[in-house]
Amino acid sequence: MNAEGKTVNASFATTHQTLVDLSHDIVRFDVRSLEVEQSRGEGLRACVVLAERALAAFEGLVDGDGPAQPPSARVPVSARAAEGAPASGALDGYDALCQVTYLARMEITRVLERISATPNTTTDNLVLHGASLYRKVWRGVGVVEDALARLLGAEPRAEVVSNLTSSLRVRKVYAWFRRSIDVDAQPRKETIQKALRKVGTRIAALIGKEEYRDLRPDDRVLFSRLQRRILEWLALESPSYDEGRRLWEDCRAMGDILRQVNLRADLIAHDARLARSLLEELTVFGETERIGPQLFLRLAPLEGLEDELDGAFAQQSPPLRSTVDRVLRRADSVAKGRGL
Repeated sequence: MNAEGKTVNASFATTHQTLVDLSHDIVRFDVRSLEVEQSRGEGLRACVVLAERALAAFEGLVDGDGPAQPPSARVPVSARAAEGAPASGALDGYDALCQVTYLARMEITRVLERISATPNTTTDNLVLHGASLYRKVWRGVGVVEDALARLLGAEPRAEVVSNLTSSLRVRKVYAWFRRSIDVDAQPRKETIQKALRKVGTRIAALIGKEEYRDLRPDDRVLFSRLQRRILEWLALESPSYDEGRRLWEDCRAMGDILRQVNLRADLIAHDARLARSLLEELTVFGETERIGPQLFLRLAPLEGLEDELDGAFAQQSPPLRSTVDRVLRRADSVAKGRGL
């Protein structure tokens, strides 16, 4: 590569280290600060600073000294070479870097603009905007660092979690949360406070879990809003039983909403792959026989997919072969219905 190419790569190496360092700061940021009244404003400001640092790192990363552009707007290859862009052997990697940098900048900038446009927003919108900005920055820095590392021939070092890993973690923690809601129960007047307090406590525990950072902004708002309503109702001197029942129905509805995590395309594809690999192994067990412990362990990534399996996971007791067969065949069928 010519001298100009080496200069650019040296600059890219510096930017790469900047992104790695930024990823560490992103991971250390406590996303829960966005939902605590005393720290909400400070948390949002800290999140905005992370976003601005990301945009500064992206600036001039591709297309010479100008901003990253969409593929259709990029200058011809010959012009890029004249400006000092990587030579032809690295064009594929450079094109990928252009694309992911443009998309990351666009998504982060859009959220920043929404925040600027609504300075006096509601609590729920503040949580929504802050959590959305955090996710865009976290994922944006990760994909850009990954593309840049590949261009440099280095190993990606940003602290990121893949979409599938994140989805699996969220599904599992949602299953854990749903177990706090007995959907078949109709709490009586003397038990409604205990039932709602249990849900409120479970939300507080969820917020304290590592997986909480993986939750989508809309879901964070739902949890925050439900927790706030429960706490306000419990704080009343004489809580209304009718209002308590309405809250309980909302808790049940929340449990149903959380099941929609299974509609994510990455989970549908994952579940189908796992189902197809395990169906053959089921044949060694009788129809009314429980599966073996090793096969049960391999089913663990499916926690949160079906209530039939979730009960077994909660009790750490291998289910019947017939139960597993139904679940796996349904997972395969859902994926086929989507052409996967």
